Amino acid sequence: MLIVLAALALSVGGYFVINHFASTAVAVKENAPGVVVNAGLLDDLSAHTVMIPGAEGSTIYIRELHASYVVSDGFATVEIPDHIWYDNLEGSLDETMEVTLTPFLKSSSGRQTPLDPIHYTITIPLSPIELESPDSMRTTVSTTMASIKIKVRAGSHVTVNGKDYSDTVSSVSGEMVYNATIQPIGDNPFTIVVRSQYCRDNTITVTFYRARQDIPLDLAVGTYGTTDRKTMRVSATTMPGAYVEVITPYSDLNITELDTTGKFTFNAIFDKIGDNTISIIASYPGKKPSQVDHVVYYLPPADEYTVKAWPLSADGYAELLSNISVRAEKNQVYVVKGIVQYVVSDKPQMVVINTSDDGKSQPVLVQNYTKTKWEVGKYYRLYADAYNTYNGMPWLNARYTYLK
Repeated sequence: MLIVLAALALSVGGYFVINHFASTAVAVKENAPGVVVNAGLLDDLSAHTVMIPGAEGSTIYIRELHASYVVSDGFATVEIPDHIWYDNLEGSLDETMEVTLTPFLKSSSGRQTPLDPIHYTITIPLSPIELESPDSMRTTVSTTMASIKIKVRAGSHVTVNGKDYSDTVSSVSGEMVYNATIQPIGDNPFTIVVRSQYCRDNTITVTFYRARQDIPLDLAVGTYGTTDRKTMRVSATTMPGAYVEVITPYSDLNITELDTTGKFTFNAIFDKIGDNTISIIASYPGKKPSQVDHVVYYLPPADEYTVKAWPLSADGYAELLSNISVRAEKNQVYVVKGIVQYVVSDKPQMVVINTSDDGKSQPVLVQNYTKTKWEVGKYYRLYADAYNTYNGMPWLNARYTYLK
């Protein structure tokens, strides 16, 4: 019986002890009656406004802020940017943080009487990062080089696979281009970590998949991805003695060094405006053939491209719509003039423009390949080549933009 009573006493005592600490833990998160905490913005940054009740004209000192505030209209009002709580913290940050203010009532003689601590939760935003290219986090490639283009907040700290590339971030646009070397080993991951001011780390991993090669085949490092000429000299290297075949338009193939060094060169020919693919196959007895595909964006200079433009008059619009496949095959250029009516897609940017004189008819869908981002309601003069149809209207790819 004594043992049972003792056990009962311990369990009851333990219950009250646990309840005491539990209620204390909850109380720590509760603010004194009358204290108001509201989330908002201060200088366009996340902040909190804390209102502490007090006698009119009295002074309240906040230890963490090293500042005093006078009670007016029943409250001492304190505006606090959220970032001051984590600006100097090192390492990774959590999504939220619990913060505490320690206020004191300050008398005219300078005596400080502690008031109840004030607690609230802040949210730490992620550093902004936008992947502009490639189009997805995982891409299959067949060449040694590939570019990663991101957009971050100007002044951000950026690392790729642990190496600092912050100095390559544009101080104006926040854009950064990283030229990745892709090995024929399967997955090639590139982990990008961004830390912007007043934000926590944001991480993305871009993976390029390049199939393992039985026969090594690579284009020379630095092979262009854009050109304004219809031909481009290309250098490549494979296994000495291999047989190579260029399966896309080309001329002047030189294989004099192929048997000794594996090097060969040729002129790639670009037969359409926009993306053109250079494709090469290397083969060798007893081995699996290797193939390399390299995309080059070909665009003639503006003075050469724009002079070929046809107007989109009523007759020209009808003719284009009736013969879109023929016009697309011939890369026929048109001048598109009008106000952007609405956006169909943001990435890639695709808009609808009415090309009639009164701006009310002859709609065309235009995809943006220019350096200017278009805005709804603005008038533009665009030079674009025929591509296809979309919802019963011509679809053109714009290469050059001019404002009215």
